Amino acid sequence: MPATSALTASEHLWHVAFALDAGCALDVILEHSGSMKRLLMFTSVAAMIGMAAPAYADPPTPPPNNDTDFIFQLRAAGLADQDPAAAIAVAKDVCSLVDKGTPDTEIESNLVSRNPGLTPHGAAEFMTLAAGEYCPKYLTGQGRPPKPPGAVGN
Repeated sequence: MPATSALTASEHLWHVAFALDAGCALDVILEHSGSMKRLLMFTSVAAMIGMAAPAYADPPTPPPNNDTDFIFQLRAAGLADQDPAAAIAVAKDVCSLVDKGTPDTEIESNLVSRNPGLTPHGAAEFMTLAAGEYCPKYLTGQGRPPKPPGAVGN
């Protein structure tokens, strides 16, 4: 029999067993074929699991950037400032003034007097946008400190 013949695995085993003339050798080979089948099955399952496409979770959404949102809202309201960093600083100051109990009317008049071209309506809108972005609790009226003695207005 030529060494390069194309035999299946079972034909090859049969020929080896026949050539050895060991009928018990064929029994031993067939006896272990059940465990070989199980091993082949487990190996196949492990290979399929290993080759399966990995599942990816959605990337976490970045936290909102209050400064970027605030500048965007200012521009949308037509209150674009020449210096966004200054507008952000003033917006945060608005919240700290409210924290200290400064009346809204006083904050509004200071905004108008320090920013030529800003109308009282624009100052009120600026304050609303600032509160919405940096101190939203004041939009609902919750958490607002008591007015200092002698304060007038909202």
